This record gives sequence, structure tokens and C-alpha cells, in this order.
Amino acid sequence: MNYRSIGSCSGNYSEIGFRKVEKHLKRGRTGGRWETGKQVISESTRLSLAGTSAIVTGASRGLGREYARVLVAAGAAVVCVARTLSDLEETVDAVARTGGAALACVADVSSADGVREVMARTEQAYGVPDLLVNNAGILGPLGPLHENDVEQWWRCLATNLGGPMRMMNAVLPRMLERNHGRIINVASGSGTSATPYLCGYVTSKAALIRLTETVGKEIAGTGVRVFAIEPGTARTRMAEEVINSPSGKRWLGWFRDYINEHECSIELAADFILLLAGGAADELSGRFLSVHNIEQALRNQDAIRRADALTLKLLSV
Repeated sequence: MNYRSIGSCSGNYSEIGFRKVEKHLKRGRTGGRWETGKQVISESTRLSLAGTSAIVTGASRGLGREYARVLVAAGAAVVCVARTLSDLEETVDAVARTGGAALACVADVSSADGVREVMARTEQAYGVPDLLVNNAGILGPLGPLHENDVEQWWRCLATNLGGPMRMMNAVLPRMLERNHGRIINVASGSGTSATPYLCGYVTSKAALIRLTETVGKEIAGTGVRVFAIEPGTARTRMAEEVINSPSGKRWLGWFRDYINEHECSIELAADFILLLAGGAADELSGRFLSVHNIEQALRNQDAIRRADALTLKLLSV
């Protein structure tokens, strides 16, 4: 999810403590549309995924289901992970219609047992994964912290941060051994600002962005890449929960107008994943990339690295 404090579609993070080199990256409103859109996903990018394997967590619906679908369509064999079998079966059925390979794995990746199950199923079916998409996430409690249920708050952190951490901990040794692999952590623009009444969610996403940066530095110089991303504000079940739930209406009433103005399609978010999976942004490993500024970022990779841009920092006084 992405929120109004981010200025969706503008790509301007400077006002919220996000360092960005203005002279290298143009700012401009795109209205939720990619500048060149699907033209970026070239045939060579699609072919580069043939014979590869991927894990997509949170694949039972919404963004995760679409991520799995486009990856399979591009030639990858995909392990679709979620906690609910019925929804997962729908995902695998939808993916199978593309003619590719996919299997369902019911697991909770916030637990050690769940991660072991995912890795065992993946390696048994497809070998060491080439790609991990950490998409599983929950909204967490809404409202002021002092009114939040503490267990629900920690569950949000365990899912949104602990799950990706556990999955990276499991796949990285295998990827590093082969000197090849990519990890995409689905974060949120809301992780770069303080959004009142959503503190569990934004805290988890901020920590995921920083975790990605840190791991990126740890594996620098290897053939493994890691990214945190903002997929844009899509009309998913989570977004509908914010719009329609009593707590969402009470505490985040502005969100209905926000998504009506800034909604981005699930298909666009999936093309973004496909772009990263194909290696187009490998020189930007460890950074926070947005669907709204990826075109500019790809054109300015050297400048971004020199300036250490698209990383989470405090603004100087």
C-alpha cells in the first residue's frame, strides 16, 4: 500500500527523509501510469526467465497472484506460497492456464517450520530458486498505538518483517553458493513516512526497507541482488479493508479519496516485478525502487550509486 504522505506517482521522497538526487532524477506526475509501460518488458527479458524458478509468498490473491502469473508466463516455474489452500489452488489454476509450471505450498513464512516447508517443496520440485518475491503481508491494527492490541501489532511485524527475514535467511546461502539470485521485498511508500493510526504497518515496512539496504551491502560484489519496492496503490483486498472496515473509516477515512485519485493497476505492479526479475535493475541492488520512478532510475543507475540515492536516510538540518 502507498499513502498520501508519499505523493504517489511523483517520485519525490525528499520531503519525508528520503535522499534523492534531484538533478539526476526528474520529478513529474504520471497519473499512475508508467512512462513506457509494458514496452520496457522486452522479449529478451521474458526469455531470460525461461528455465528459472521462483518463490512468491502471499500468492493466494491480489498482487501475489498476479506476480506468480506473469513470472510463469515469462517462463519461470513458481512455488506459490500462502496460508490458505483454497485461495492458493485458485492461483495455481489461474497460473496453469498460461501453460507454465506452478505448485501450491501452504505455509506460514513467519515461522521457522513454515520456511522449512517452503524450501523443501521448492528444492524438491525445482531446485535452488533463482528468485524470491517476499510479498506476504498484513495490515495490522488500525488506530492509535495506545489502543492497539499488542499481539496483533507484533503479528504484523512478524509477518511483514519476520517473514521476509526468515525467507532471506533460508535462500541466501543457496543463492550465494551458486553466485546467482534475486530477492524482491515488497515494501511500501508508507514505510518512508509516519502515517498516524497505522504504526504497526508503517514500522514493519520501514524496517523491511532498511533490512534490504543492509543485506544489499552484505552481499555486494556477489552475483546475488536484493531490492525493496513500492508496487503502487492497487485496489487489493487490503486496500478494501482500509476503505470499508469500521476502523479504516474511523482512522484512515482519507484513503478512499486517495486511492480513487492515485490507483495503480495490479498489472503494472506485476510488470515491475518482471522487470526486476529479468535483471534490468541489478546495479541498484539494496535500494528502494518505486513503480513510479523506475524508468528514471534505470536511466540513471550510475548517478544513483555515486550519490547513494534511493536509500532511507534522515534529512540534515
